Amino acid sequence: MTAIRSVRAAEGKFVQISNAALQDSRLSLSARGLIAFVLSLPPDKTFSAAWLETQVPDGRREIRSALRELQAAGYHRRTRSSKGGTWIWD
Repeated sequence: MTAIRSVRAAEGKFVQISNAALQDSRLSLSARGLIAFVLSLPPDKTFSAAWLETQVPDGRREIRSALRELQAAGYHRRTRSSKGGTWIWD
């Protein structure tokens, strides 16, 4: 299971998002919306791509596509580690 962690620019009941991220022409509106949604979550929130799929009506394909876009553009990264002979992605 892939865990995704968010980093927020400001604490409180709002989030600040760089204009550069929201105006990045490499990203679809779905990917830009996903950035906004993930950054709005508490900083200690750990979740998976499968959980994200349950939070929006877009479905698995749209979420996975947006995550690939974000990874290709450098907004999302995955790290792999070994635990007890199995690989874990964070």
